[in-house]
Amino acid sequence: MAWTIDEMGAYVQDEYIPGGFVDQVYKGMPAFVRLESRGGIKLDGGQNVRQSVTVEELPGGTYTGLGNFNTSVVETDTFIQLPWRHYHADLTISKTTLGLVSSRKAAGNYLENKMGAAKRRLQKDVETDLGLHNTWGTGTAIDGLQLAIDDTTNATNYGQVDRSVVTRLKGNPNYTGGPVSLPMIGTAYDLASVGNNSPDLALTTRVIVRKLKNILQPQDRMLRDSRHQDLVSTGYDGVQFERMAIVACDYFPSGTMFLLNTEYIKVFIHSDFHFVLDKKDGWKQPLGQSALVNQILFWINMICQAPRLQAIITNMT
Repeated sequence: MAWTIDEMGAYVQDEYIPGGFVDQVYKGMPAFVRLESRGGIKLDGGQNVRQSVTVEELPGGTYTGLGNFNTSVVETDTFIQLPWRHYHADLTISKTTLGLVSSRKAAGNYLENKMGAAKRRLQKDVETDLGLHNTWGTGTAIDGLQLAIDDTTNATNYGQVDRSVVTRLKGNPNYTGGPVSLPMIGTAYDLASVGNNSPDLALTTRVIVRKLKNILQPQDRMLRDSRHQDLVSTGYDGVQFERMAIVACDYFPSGTMFLLNTEYIKVFIHSDFHFVLDKKDGWKQPLGQSALVNQILFWINMICQAPRLQAIITNMT
């Protein structure tokens, strides 16, 4: 007996998406692999994405026996607030094919290619926007890494906070770039480091990773540090600089490298829209077609709590 569209929808939502789909989407992006391993992916709800950041130090210092302490009230924290960004992948089912699906096995065979295409589309859109700047915070995409690591050159505000006032929200950009070199990367690495707190992951293009492999010593042409086992175990190759893994992203902008301290980067995903079929509008029939269409919905945004511990280099050649 042929399945109904409701049965197919239930199969997609209850069996297919919670299985390998979510895991495959995450593992298709090295940034998500690292963030998931460090607890940087958060399921959340609410009207927007909100995260506290430290903006001032507490009063302190030396004192004498009869000296006065500084008891003034200092606001040490503020909140970065960003809206949810919404992504979708269309799932189109032919009515004629639906009539041929009569079992769970047949449904799985039919959906395999479609869900693979949906996974790849979501990966491409999310990873592309993660490496961009969302028109410096005014568009509809993820408020990406370029926005987060700017220093007021292109975006004075970040998450409704004025960087010219809260200077700790200024990143370390090098917008000049030039030929790929270890000194250039080392300068950016040092700018984003405080004590033993330094970038652990650099994301760039395959072209730049290949150039670095031609420069580095053989022992650094692989991810040899045990702290990068999360990337190695999911099939990612790269090079190592200091203690930082440098890995290629297929959809990141050319000539750009992000040096990230992932401890201070959080990706928020709405708990009600974590790869779900659109239940409000449901299945829709395109005009003049014997098909039914629904969307896999994904609400997401990213917050960097410490732009001063991140760096970006653009215009690398």
